[in-house]
Amino acid sequence: MIKNKTLKNDLWAVCAEGRRVFGYQIDKTLDVKRQIMQSILRENCPDYLMFGRDLQVNASYLCDSKRFTQECEELQLNPGFVAQHVVFEGFHTFNKVRNHGVKAVFDSQVHEFNQPLI
Repeated sequence: MIKNKTLKNDLWAVCAEGRRVFGYQIDKTLDVKRQIMQSILRENCPDYLMFGRDLQVNASYLCDSKRFTQECEELQLNPGFVAQHVVFEGFHTFNKVRNHGVKAVFDSQVHEFNQPLI
């Protein structure tokens, strides 16, 4: 649970909490990931639309990269959906993907990201 209530709209803190809870799950499916995020958002981020906007803004930074978009298209993946999952994985992973590419960071796991997170 996010302890500091001043982090209500902090995208990275909400995603970190989501990753922490998701890590404990036996069933690591997209539906479970979505349910966890919805639960965390209900408890910690009363403005769900603001979280969604922040997620999309950060995802669009990746999608603005021609290299990222081209790599996703070569893998037959939707860049917008993949970018949402990259943001969920955290700020450091986000930067690693920007610098090294999505395939280099996630390898075959990247194919799990071809559905929207929210």
